[in-house]
Amino acid sequence: MIALHLDNVSVTYIAVPIFTSLSWEVHDDRCVGLVGPNGAGKSTLLRLMAGQLTSDSGYLNRKSGLTVGYLRQEPDFAAGRTLWEEAMTASPRLAAVETKLDACEQRLSDPEVYGDEATLAAVLTEQEKLLAQFTELGGPAYEGKVRSVLARMGFGDEASLSLSTDVLSGGQKKLLGLAKLLIVEPDLLLLD
Repeated sequence: MIALHLDNVSVTYIAVPIFTSLSWEVHDDRCVGLVGPNGAGKSTLLRLMAGQLTSDSGYLNRKSGLTVGYLRQEPDFAAGRTLWEEAMTASPRLAAVETKLDACEQRLSDPEVYGDEATLAAVLTEQEKLLAQFTELGGPAYEGKVRSVLARMGFGDEASLSLSTDVLSGGQKKLLGLAKLLIVEPDLLLLD
């Protein structure tokens, strides 16, 4: 099945065409390599496929529900985080649910909520829905999954996990970026 289809796409950067009238298909059961000289537009094409750019013309169609993970040539991480803290940010959806759960728990500790039966029922219903989402997103096993993936990437010991992302080598940053993608398991993995 076709995961992604480019039809007659063109991208221009400051009046210089990067590529024009490009058509291509990526099937979901294949590994594809994109080879070309520096400056040929490989990174631009990958960014277009990842949804980070829009084409000047043509169409890009994705299979319904397709998730895309894109690893840049030089991954960029938030300053001051440890390798572990950065890896734990791999799933923004899970983090958003956790934030909502924390807010829900705060409301449940409010004496006014317990004084109003309807409010208490509403908060408990919201908490139940959030817990279901948390479980569906793999929340209970998330920390173990992060540890496992990091260990497979060579970051298994506590000393590695406590390293600041600011001091990682280029290769270590690339491995951490790849680990974050493997944690969330996108349908289509684009490695620049």
